[in-house]
Amino acid sequence: MKKTLISVISTFILSVSAAHADENAICKNPLIRIAGQREVVYNYKTDHCNRVDVPDTPAMAFKDAHGKVHLFNGITGSFASVGSSLNDVHRDCDQSLSTDDQPENKATPASFDNWKWFRSPWTNDGKTVYGLIHNEFHGWEKPDQYCPSGKENPCLYPNVTASISTDGGKTFRALKDSKGQVVLALVTPYAYNKDANKQAGIRAPTNIISKQENGKTYYFLLASNRGAKGIAQKGGTCLYRSDDVTDPSHWRAWDGKGFNVVVNATVYRQKDLDPTQHICKPVFGQPPSSWTYNTVLKEYVAIVGTKDSGDQSFAYVTSKGKDMTHWSKPKTLMQTTFAQFHASRKGSGVSGQTYPSLLDPTSPGMNFEYSGAHPYLYFTRFNPKVKHGDWHNRDLIRVPLEVSCGN
Repeated sequence: MKKTLISVISTFILSVSAAHADENAICKNPLIRIAGQREVVYNYKTDHCNRVDVPDTPAMAFKDAHGKVHLFNGITGSFASVGSSLNDVHRDCDQSLSTDDQPENKATPASFDNWKWFRSPWTNDGKTVYGLIHNEFHGWEKPDQYCPSGKENPCLYPNVTASISTDGGKTFRALKDSKGQVVLALVTPYAYNKDANKQAGIRAPTNIISKQENGKTYYFLLASNRGAKGIAQKGGTCLYRSDDVTDPSHWRAWDGKGFNVVVNATVYRQKDLDPTQHICKPVFGQPPSSWTYNTVLKEYVAIVGTKDSGDQSFAYVTSKGKDMTHWSKPKTLMQTTFAQFHASRKGSGVSGQTYPSLLDPTSPGMNFEYSGAHPYLYFTRFNPKVKHGDWHNRDLIRVPLEVSCGN
């Protein structure tokens, strides 16, 4: 059994190396399609450990030092699912993913210490796990001070801070410096604007992918930048690179020529900062949720959300160059009914789907950065609204995919 597993992993790694080496083998017509029935990975009614234990972000995963897979996609206070592989994970209610406190009333946009979703795990040894946090300041919770319009979207201020686990991924905490301030990773240089016309900031970083360049390991991720009136940053997905995944200050953004943009700078911590010097250039427009290097296509594949004439769908884009800066137009993978669910009334029977991610149980290594011919699309299903129900009734679903090159 052990020899068979080693053989499979060795074959996968060799195919990855060959894929990176052969530039001429890139697919001209990448094709990804749904190839089977949906499967429930996590059922809220039967599996939840507490009331807030809900799938509330795209699913991400890593392996610990014992080879156990940790799958998670929730807010502070939620739990992870653990198992010997992605195919047999089950909720572990012994310890919540993070014991960080929820925001206090004194929380401010300048603190970057607000509502937290733990994301983007990366581990080299399965013992220490580095990660990022999707942090949200909710101005509408203090409308008199921060949100005169009373509208949630323009009063949401998302940014990305840093986290760490030192117990093999059982628990995470926000990193703080010697002054007690949270450590910044990818943040907008602009201050919160209570009179904004729409949401601004950086949100929802994907999982991390590594790549060898000139004998050195670099780490990459994608994140959505929200442009708004009065700021120079254009809306879209930006590409970020680091030469040291253990140090959040090493992340830099693509500016159209290179990774030259310092992205942990903010006027809240540097009063004389010129925000226009900390602007990234988007590499595509759609908000990303997950990506992998695919060994069949020999390209990077990112799962994105699209919207056309009110209909929302899960789609994919593929890289057109090994530098990750040129991408295809999105191709629809699965249409969703999330817009209909959002507008539905209780008792309508309408469900909705959101938070997609791509994971392959056969991916080698510890960080699920690769995918092959048969990965899975994971997503959150919002179950139909019912009388006396609430927003917690959501399940994590996965569906098998088939990846091929249609040259």
